[in-house]
Amino acid sequence: MQVILIAFLISVGIILCLPQEGSPPGLRIVNGTNASVNSRPYHALISGKSDLYNGAWACQGVLISNNYILTSAMCAWDADRINITLGLNSVANQTGVIYYQTTGDSVTFHPRYSKGEVYDNLALIQLPQPVTPSDTVRSVQLPDRSQANNLFENVTGVVSGWGNTDSDLYNSTPAVLKESQQRVMNWLECEDTLWYFIDENLICTMGIDGVPCISDHGAPLIINNQLIGVLSEASNNCTIPVPSVFTKIPMYLDWLAQNTDVNVTAL
Repeated sequence: MQVILIAFLISVGIILCLPQEGSPPGLRIVNGTNASVNSRPYHALISGKSDLYNGAWACQGVLISNNYILTSAMCAWDADRINITLGLNSVANQTGVIYYQTTGDSVTFHPRYSKGEVYDNLALIQLPQPVTPSDTVRSVQLPDRSQANNLFENVTGVVSGWGNTDSDLYNSTPAVLKESQQRVMNWLECEDTLWYFIDENLICTMGIDGVPCISDHGAPLIINNQLIGVLSEASNNCTIPVPSVFTKIPMYLDWLAQNTDVNVTAL
């Protein structure tokens, strides 16, 4: 298993640094800071193979139960093979890291999602075996239903991800999980910048100390220790401060309950 994991991480490094034509480029959170050990035990690194993208792709996700990963729908669209790494904080330290392989048959897409759209951009990946919770790997805390009416304006959240630390795709792959602070924007301010409709199921943020980029799809947005968003759309240019758009998870609790083993009755 150790040899397989090392080989997988090397292959992910290639994916991160060498985006392929027709595929999402490597994961990128520009600038940001190093995540402390075990501070993001829910974070998932996802990669795989797809005929749709003419080869390899890489994304992010979040562990929502011992059996399910939540990510953006575009990350798993038409995926043939899916690799998932949990518990990885530093490439140099693989203690507690869990590695899974699965296929596109394990994916459930939100029924309203359409390819290429920002709306309802969610997918669930069922793990082939359940996770045993530990300090290294643990599911995220879901929001309660009352958060559906919360606009979170000017509240600060944190997004985490593996990938390039600046706009140099070929020489900036990090050795440690990165995170950045995000300020939630007023939806009208966001619409004026992006020029498309921001509905009640979306949240916009502006980076404070880092900028998520287009292939950070699936990255979790954490506010007050709860999963509030999953990255649906980000900038193509990692050096220009433009809004990032997240799917608002409090609006999808019933869908999660219907398609996973999470219990939302108490939320």
